[in-house]
Amino acid sequence: MRDRKEYDATYQIGNTTIHIVAPDLTEEERQRRLEEVKKVIWSLWVEVQSFRDRDGCN
Repeated sequence: MRDRKEYDATYQIGNTTIHIVAPDLTEEERQRRLEEVKKVIWSLWVEVQSFRDRDGCN
């Protein structure tokens, strides 16, 4: 695990500071997650198309 003092993102909301630290990912894990995102996007697209076909929209 990397040892770092910087954050990937920092947000200030009112008097609250939120620091975001992204996890370390191997290339294999990054690819696995990307494939999962692609599957979800495809599934959503197919669902939207089925609604459009059902409702007669173009």
